[in-house]
Amino acid sequence: MPLFIVLEGIDGSGKTTQTFMLEHRLRKMGRKVYATREPTDGIIGGIIRAALTTKLRISHRTLQILFAADRSEHVKEIEERRKAGYDVICDRYYFSSIAYGMVDLDMDWLLKMNSVFPEPDITILLDLPAETALKRLGDRYSKTFFERKVFLSKVRENFMILSRKFNNFYIVDGSKTEEEVHKEIFDIVSKHLD
Repeated sequence: MPLFIVLEGIDGSGKTTQTFMLEHRLRKMGRKVYATREPTDGIIGGIIRAALTTKLRISHRTLQILFAADRSEHVKEIEERRKAGYDVICDRYYFSSIAYGMVDLDMDWLLKMNSVFPEPDITILLDLPAETALKRLGDRYSKTFFERKVFLSKVRENFMILSRKFNNFYIVDGSKTEEEVHKEIFDIVSKHLD
């Protein structure tokens, strides 16, 4: 069965870069690969992006419900691709919703809402300190460095809590070079290849 692989981490952890690198490596091996992300590029994903960039003001609870609605449509696409023989690599999944959501909302509510979605075969958390991530991101955020550092530090802690609750959850040091991180990710994935 093709693999469902999820890359997670705080903003600036390198998920998008590593998704691309893993996709390229698996394709070179002759595997069919579909890379995707959350929020999606669909209509609901567009609403989420607007809310995340403060163009649209909605409550944190409403935002989580939108993430779940977007994911509900996304999972159909993921399952179709897997049935067609594709490995699926997803840049963020429900772990991000829960880790970010736990800053303001109840973890049990978030876990319950997302329990209807399939668990990935492999989840890789690219872990690094908030300060390192923010330096990588530069001026991409309007909030002060300190505000973002406190927030992302909480999210990082939440990811660690989740890493102990789910199966096949691997932690990779995201502060290493791109090549070192990729090697570690590929070593994990290759153990699951048929």
